Amino acid sequence: MAGGQLGLDRNLQLGTHDRQQLLQSVGAFPNNRYDKLSAREREVLPLVILGYTNKQIAKRLFISVKTVEAHKGNIMQKLAVKSHC
Repeated sequence: MAGGQLGLDRNLQLGTHDRQQLLQSVGAFPNNRYDKLSAREREVLPLVILGYTNKQIAKRLFISVKTVEAHKGNIMQKLAVKSHC
């Protein structure tokens, strides 16, 4: 997230409004924690922030719902987030 840039996967297609919302939300995370996320976790995080369900995330990323749940757990741990919003 260098220079205020999101480390989003280039294949993740988002509208302008969604990108603005993400920049505001992800800016709350310290860089050193965000940098610990894997590439796949960086694909999952924006979709979580935008309110996608686990099933929608799984379908969009071609992974199982269980895998989404595992990524979300890892993200929460790495970003030191205590609970879902």
